[in-house]
Amino acid sequence: MAQLITLTPTPITVSATGKENLWEAFDMSMFDMLDMTLGILSSSGGTAGNNTIQLITSMQREIEDNSWIATSTNFANVAYNATYPNWQLINLNMGFLRYMRWNVSGLATGATITFIIQGMARRYSG
Repeated sequence: MAQLITLTPTPITVSATGKENLWEAFDMSMFDMLDMTLGILSSSGGTAGNNTIQLITSMQREIEDNSWIATSTNFANVAYNATYPNWQLINLNMGFLRYMRWNVSGLATGATITFIIQGMARRYSG
């Protein structure tokens, strides 16, 4: 059974590195496979560097600590001067834990980016 999942219900605009709020982390416990898309819809003000958005995963969503790690497959860096919108697709059939959220771990100098993350989640049976 497949289910549409959205890590960003609406496009998110950020101008600094940071993570999605803990309470917004998506519970992936009922899924075995994910096809996720990242759409960087726009970028402005960047002068150098890459925009890096990762999916991070953990077994808990109670405290902000170093238990949050990058998933086994992740989105590629996008140069500050790339053509937008920029869409990427990844497939995760292992390497994620119970909860998942996004992390902007790199941002081009002075950049503001707008992005959306969504996908299709599946389970082997049931």
